[in-house]
Amino acid sequence: MPVARYCKNEKMGSVLEAIDDSNLPPQQKEFLLKPLDGTAMASSNFKLSKGQQGVSHLPNYLTESDSSKFRQHILLMDAMALLIRRMKQMGLVSLKETCKKQALALLLH
Repeated sequence: MPVARYCKNEKMGSVLEAIDDSNLPPQQKEFLLKPLDGTAMASSNFKLSKGQQGVSHLPNYLTESDSSKFRQHILLMDAMALLIRRMKQMGLVSLKETCKKQALALLLH
């Protein structure tokens, strides 16, 4: 069984760093790192996305320009694109359910 399947993220990182920092010849480092890299990416212990994120009051994060566009009753698709663009600029990737509800309420208001 590959070692990476039983290592947590922190431990796998320290193992990889230890191999990189060692005085081993480059061929031996590559020999050790190659299978670890392959199994580490396939391992279920590695989380590639952030945890769920949310904001307490989504309308507070809109600019004045965004707010005025929402008040002008723009098309739903344009409002969705505007809201998605703003959330991406805020760095939101995986939204909590409450944040999704706020976004939907804002779009339907």
